[in-house]
Amino acid sequence: MKRKTVGVIVGIAIMVAVMTVLVIAVGIKTSMPHLTPEQLVAYEGELNGGIRVDGFVVENSIKYDIKEVNLSFAIRGLDPQITVNVIANTLKPDSFTDGKGIIIEGIYDKAKNLIVASKLMTKCPSKYESKG
Repeated sequence: MKRKTVGVIVGIAIMVAVMTVLVIAVGIKTSMPHLTPEQLVAYEGELNGGIRVDGFVVENSIKYDIKEVNLSFAIRGLDPQITVNVIANTLKPDSFTDGKGIIIEGIYDKAKNLIVASKLMTKCPSKYESKG
């Protein structure tokens, strides 16, 4: 009876170890830095893999070619002088407008100051913000 119990305990321990390794591996693979445009431009290290950038669409920067499904624009953070260019081969989201808050996932090319976006998410204003 004791031998069977030890076998069950060892089996459970192995399963827990495998699950832990899988959870850690998935977490490492799917985690990406979440930056502002200011942080992205100032970042000195290597950004191997995807990034997530949280900013605002720069006024009059939106160019959209519906035939080619090509969207380009610039984003800024709180400092309007620091901008990052973005291109995306996606349909323009309905709520995508100048000055709108946006979160972008993609790959950043520092030499070109360009994010090739794989995902765009527009922000909705909070129902608790004043409309003034």
